[in-house]
Amino acid sequence: KVSPKDRKLVALRALLALANETLEVGHFCHFQKNETITYRFEFLIGSGKPTAMDVEVAVGEALRSCELFYCAFLGVLSESLTPEKAVESLMLETVGEA
Repeated sequence: KVSPKDRKLVALRALLALANETLEVGHFCHFQKNETITYRFEFLIGSGKPTAMDVEVAVGEALRSCELFYCAFLGVLSESLTPEKAVESLMLETVGEA
């Protein structure tokens, strides 16, 4: 029998894989030991020293990705959404004006 905690872990890993497939840069990872989800962004710097623009882009991308997937992680961890439905709901775009 699969425990509820194990079911959540399987769903979380599926969501991480789906989320990471949609990201152009960076990735989410899960640290099971301390039960945290982290966003990582790495970039190569030719000069060996990041510019202000490099840092601005990295932080902006991290915030955008975390804000986008926050509700998906909550939905999956609360078991109210499947990983597929959670990602599908994020990819809907509003058309027109209110």
